[in-house]
Amino acid sequence: MNRISRILNLVLIALTHKIQNQQTQSQDNEYFHKLAAHILRKCFKIWITTSQLKIRIQ
Repeated sequence: MNRISRILNLVLIALTHKIQNQQTQSQDNEYFHKLAAHILRKCFKIWITTSQLKIRIQ
């Protein structure tokens, strides 16, 4: 889980850096938003599966 949060942090840093850059094209922003959404979905799936496993073990 710690690894996931570090990855998300890096994505957020990249996003804010891109947005702050005045030469940013809307296409780039769209790509980064899609990437962030994709990573969030992946992390959420991992989180759900691990929590389901914990419930089964108990």
